Amino acid sequence: MRLFLTLIISLLACFAIPATAADTYYVQEDFTAATGVLYQGSVADATFTYHPEGGYYEVDNLKGETGVMATLTDSFSAYELSADLEFYQMNVDADAYAGLIYDYQESGDGKASFYLFAIFPDGYYCVWSVDKDSRRTYVQNLTATPLVNRAGRNTLRVKAEANQFEVFLNGQLLSRFRDYAQDHGGVGVFTSGGTLTRFRAFRWMVDEAQYARKMAVGGSFSFVKEQGLPAVFSDDFTSPAWLEGESGRAIFKY
Repeated sequence: MRLFLTLIISLLACFAIPATAADTYYVQEDFTAATGVLYQGSVADATFTYHPEGGYYEVDNLKGETGVMATLTDSFSAYELSADLEFYQMNVDADAYAGLIYDYQESGDGKASFYLFAIFPDGYYCVWSVDKDSRRTYVQNLTATPLVNRAGRNTLRVKAEANQFEVFLNGQLLSRFRDYAQDHGGVGVFTSGGTLTRFRAFRWMVDEAQYARKMAVGGSFSFVKEQGLPAVFSDDFTSPAWLEGESGRAIFKY
């Protein structure tokens, strides 16, 4: 099995919804609206689409030969991430797998490092650590599990706290481990080449103390200073307030 990464879709997580527990839902996506925090569009042979009529996020990578992902780049070190995943369609010769990206980071030259908790429709799971888009190592080896629902939805969940991690499948703990490659970052979803997946009930719940510190510094859009107050962002572009630079073939410049 090979993992090739040619697509990194990086967006800021933007919908913060407070919870009453010790943690806070930083992102909740049921995909019942036409737009949301995850990327929509086409890159290379893959398309990313919201389907509000069915309440799912579809990643159509049937024509692709490499894995693709959509990520949220806001960074935390203590959080829980979960989503429901369905392998909706696969090419006969595809090495199909999909799952959750966590502790996602980008280097100065735009190379991505992250963990991937993946399941396979033939009844396996693993956790990979990917360093700068290229070097991949097993954190948790490819392991057979009867918990994989081969014909329907699977609920994947990751609990991260600095260098300690737990991964769950369909409500059952698969593994508890430590790894020191990453200790904070963003999150996302991943789909291998030759595969069409559907994601539902995407949840990113962060430690409340971290959430409060982030909101105090910049807010969920880095310009709303206090949650709960009405605010409108405007920019006449007379002074830099947005990030400038290049991403792929796109240039962002004042």
